[in-house]
Amino acid sequence: YVFDVAYGIGKDAVDRMAADMAVELTPKGVAVCSLWPGLVKTEKMTSLIKSTNGRIGSLDDGESPIFVGRAVAALACADDLLTKRSGTVQPVEDLATQFQFTDEDGKVPPSFRSVKGLAASAPQFIKDILPRGLKLPWWMLKAFVKPMPRFSQPVVNPNAGPTASKSSDSEATA
Repeated sequence: YVFDVAYGIGKDAVDRMAADMAVELTPKGVAVCSLWPGLVKTEKMTSLIKSTNGRIGSLDDGESPIFVGRAVAALACADDLLTKRSGTVQPVEDLATQFQFTDEDGKVPPSFRSVKGLAASAPQFIKDILPRGLKLPWWMLKAFVKPMPRFSQPVVNPNAGPTASKSSDSEATA
């Protein structure tokens, strides 16, 4: 849970849209991924941090919009874009590690999965002693996230779609 319900729904919707679009578009040679950037240093975030005098955090470990653009460029050149990545979520910091690109300041911001990134609100001396590359495994993160409910059988509207037209055809001929 981050920020509020609408934020979470919006993020999940983009991930689901990427997965569903990939089903339709990958066979046509079009790859679709959902990018997960970290804290991006936008004008709005900079203004928000300044307006709270840093009470809600800092942008010290944030990334520039250019960093996200470099992730898109790296993905576009990836050999496995269509075969393995289409329809998946791609954390930007993980892409930076895989494709060896940096932000405009020459650094790679910590991954949201990294112990260092998770300790963003810790005192600086704690952050300084944490190893940079230590990341929580995906299964550990998923253990704290409730799965989406799944219906055991599809919900079908009997008055819509091909089923409705078949029944009206059979009634018309009877």
